[in-house]
Amino acid sequence: MGLQEQINALDKGRFSELLEHLKKRAVFLLDQSGNILSANKDAEHLMGCAMQDLYGLTFFVLYDIAGVKRDDYLNAMRIAAETGNFIKEDTCMKQGEKYHLVTHLLSLPDLQGEPQHYSLVLTVMPQRSNQITNALHLAGLVERTTDPIFSTDIDFNITSWNSAAEKIYGYKKSEAIGKQLKAILRPQMDEEAFKEIDNSMKEKGFWLGEAAHLSKESVPIDVEESISFTKDGSGNVDGFVWVCRDITAIKKSEHEKLKLLKLLENTTDGMYTATKDNLITSWNHAAERMYGYKAAEVIGKRLDEVLQPQIQSDMLSLIRGIIQKTGRWKGEVVHKKKDGNLIPVLISVNVVHENDGEISEFLCVCTDITEVKQSQEALGKMQEAITRLTQEKLDKSLREIKDYRYALDASCLVVITDAQGYIKYANNNFCTRSLYEAPELTTGNYHMMDAMLFHKAEKGRIWETISSGGIWKGEVKNKAKDDSFFWEEATIVPFLNESNKPYQYLKIGVDITEKKKAEEAYRHSEEMRSLIFRSAFDAIIGVSAEGKIIMWNIQAEKIFGWSQADALGKDFEALIIPERHRMRDRHILDTYINTGTSEVFNKVLEVNLLNSTGKEFPVEFAIIPIKQGKHEFFCAFIRDNTQRKLWEKELQDAAQKYKMLFDNNPLPMWMFTLPERSIIEVNKAACEHYGYTREEFLNLSVLDMRPKEEVQRFLEDVKQLSPEVRTAGVWKHKRKDGTIISVEIFKDDIVYKGKQVRLVLANDITEKLLTADKLKDSHNELRDLASHLQDIREEERAVIAREIHDELGQQITGLKMDVSWIAKRLQTEDNTIQQKIKSVLNLLDETVKTVRKIATELRPSILDDLGLIDALQWYSLEFEKRFAITVSFRTMVEDIKVSKHTSIGLFRIYQESLTNVARHAQASFVHADIRIQDGEIILTIKDNGKGFDAEITRNKKTLGLLGMKERTLMMGGIYEISSRLGAGTTVTVSVPLLTEKPLEK
Repeated sequence: MGLQEQINALDKGRFSELLEHLKKRAVFLLDQSGNILSANKDAEHLMGCAMQDLYGLTFFVLYDIAGVKRDDYLNAMRIAAETGNFIKEDTCMKQGEKYHLVTHLLSLPDLQGEPQHYSLVLTVMPQRSNQITNALHLAGLVERTTDPIFSTDIDFNITSWNSAAEKIYGYKKSEAIGKQLKAILRPQMDEEAFKEIDNSMKEKGFWLGEAAHLSKESVPIDVEESISFTKDGSGNVDGFVWVCRDITAIKKSEHEKLKLLKLLENTTDGMYTATKDNLITSWNHAAERMYGYKAAEVIGKRLDEVLQPQIQSDMLSLIRGIIQKTGRWKGEVVHKKKDGNLIPVLISVNVVHENDGEISEFLCVCTDITEVKQSQEALGKMQEAITRLTQEKLDKSLREIKDYRYALDASCLVVITDAQGYIKYANNNFCTRSLYEAPELTTGNYHMMDAMLFHKAEKGRIWETISSGGIWKGEVKNKAKDDSFFWEEATIVPFLNESNKPYQYLKIGVDITEKKKAEEAYRHSEEMRSLIFRSAFDAIIGVSAEGKIIMWNIQAEKIFGWSQADALGKDFEALIIPERHRMRDRHILDTYINTGTSEVFNKVLEVNLLNSTGKEFPVEFAIIPIKQGKHEFFCAFIRDNTQRKLWEKELQDAAQKYKMLFDNNPLPMWMFTLPERSIIEVNKAACEHYGYTREEFLNLSVLDMRPKEEVQRFLEDVKQLSPEVRTAGVWKHKRKDGTIISVEIFKDDIVYKGKQVRLVLANDITEKLLTADKLKDSHNELRDLASHLQDIREEERAVIAREIHDELGQQITGLKMDVSWIAKRLQTEDNTIQQKIKSVLNLLDETVKTVRKIATELRPSILDDLGLIDALQWYSLEFEKRFAITVSFRTMVEDIKVSKHTSIGLFRIYQESLTNVARHAQASFVHADIRIQDGEIILTIKDNGKGFDAEITRNKKTLGLLGMKERTLMMGGIYEISSRLGAGTTVTVSVPLLTEKPLEK
């Protein structure tokens, strides 16, 4: 039976009641005595009064039924407490209209199973006179309602299933219809519950109650369920209608409310609620104990009249503004109790909103802070007493500490750290020395060890000493903020707590930077003196006033041959002074000792001295007197001149040889100074070649030898001193007679007689350049001649091809037509004659093909008719047919407008390149493309053949490659070929796009 038939057969009054039942349901929460604690919005709307009017009333006042007694609702509460719920139907009057009322009272026990609260649900349905008359409209409501509505036949097989049922239970209509109801809903009920439903259906014709179902995914669903009969046209029961409402969230909410109520009742803080009109709506037990008012005394009264807050009006306005803006406020307020005493409380006010965002009520939580205030007052008094008792001692200690701190700050670098070693105090001396500001050091990120330039292991040993309670002393090298260094002689003292663990560290240091610098300078000077003494290139000999050797360095050992051990303590004169000079030198020392003057001291002298073999050798000798305190000695610096003397002789010989080579060089040579550019020396060949006498040449400026157009270039070149560059290029020079010559210049920047000069050698290449120009002109003439011959050849090819194609082709074609005419008119049955005529015709066809082939090879007409691109594509196909080598010709250019000369040249190069591939490459594939790039036509032919050694081929100068290269040069382009053995060959030709070379006649 479909949904439409079920609607038609359904008692419309009952169905209307079921729909109204879905919409009008008042829910109340009752305490143990049946007093109303809270109610939903439907309850307020249905009863026509606000929650504050219902709060505290017994639920019996909800019934306006004649004859109903107080014992009736008490009996209902007893039944609900014993069985868990109580259901009853009654009638009531509301606004002059009689309603059908279903009462459902549910017991809500505590953890021990005792009834703690009750849930009361009143379902109000109007009389049957308010019926829906249109069954089709009814069916639409069934589909649009948010509550599941479904029906079954008499055997409980599902016959209809609305959209809400699909949504809540998860079964599609196609999945549910025809299935057993119990298999789909899987009700979580025992046998007693099923019997109760069966009895209610038999007695009343319907059942209304709560049940637990399972969804398709086995999720539990709490529902309020109404079951009614459906009847056929004869009035016989033929099925059932189920109307369900998902109350899973409501049940959960009620449970949460019970937990909240229990929490509110058991808390020690006073809690109450008030409407936005400041009327008290709830008052918990803690509030009763705190203020002395019972809940019944204050509910419905104004909050400010009951508590009388001791607060100024402007402060009260400020608090209200904060609550209005933020939805909460917390602070201390003084309230008045019922007995008139004042009580300080810590109050927290929170706003409770309706679903539409409007303020519903205010929740206030109050904590009695009387004892806290008393404790604070006592603590304050105690603190004052302690402060008074300790202030004098503290002041005294602070004065002492201030004195100690002043003394330390005036003389020391002081740092205090925490237990981890991070700086929490640094005095001005340390900040000044380290260049850090105090806040930079005391942020908790700067460790005492950070600035110390110790090795990691040494830092570890220091930290191990002080962290174990020991005191460390030593010299510390620190790095300042600007990466400079400073030294301090430091002592680190740990301060220990009751557990003998450091809780902070004190580092006191004395700045010893200047001392360390002095030590370092002294050490450095000693090292430097020792290094100079050991590493000097000269022999250094110290001689006492008595003439004894007291210093003898390594270089002295090398020069004289005596070791330091052999020389120290020996007589200076006897050891190294030739015998003929000893008396003179002794006299010089005695004179200086007696008079303090000498003509030879502090001067460099050239003398001869003796070595360990007794041989004299030349030296540069200088001796100076030195005083150290009361002592005086002499220090001699001696340099062996033996090698220098040899070099001077060799240099004199070389100068003579150089002079001879300069004067007798057959090429012109001269020297001029830098930067003055004055000629200071010239050879005979230069004077003769340029036509000047020696005196005239030496009086010339180098600018006089140059044409005006070369002067600026020369001035720029002469500024550059480049010893590595010897060739200066080709220049124009002017002879005395005004003749301009071309010379190749070779230069060398040298020092001559103590001056920076440039040596110039000039090679006259005037005749050489004239010969090269003539050779170049001759080569260009030959290339022009070859180009002209090539053009004539191409023209002759075109003429011959045209004559062969036009004349010979026409004649052969005419001959074929004549033979065909004869064959048609020759009446003979002789097969031999017929075969002969056929053979002649075939021979004529082959001849025509040969003629066309010869004409095409001489000059393809497609090149003149359709242009270069089509000619290259045509030839690629012809080559592929003839040689069975695949040719891939690609181009993005539709047409290229070039001169006839360029078009023929590129075609012939392409033709020759493919011919070379067929003859030599042993390739199976050729890739070719032509493109225009940067104003040039670029033709590329690449094969996958065996390749060749390009160097060997280039040396052979093969005529085919040479011809293609010459063709490219004639077009003003570049021909390139690259190949490697086994890697194929690539030919690239690039010519200017607008090349137009006229034919020479």
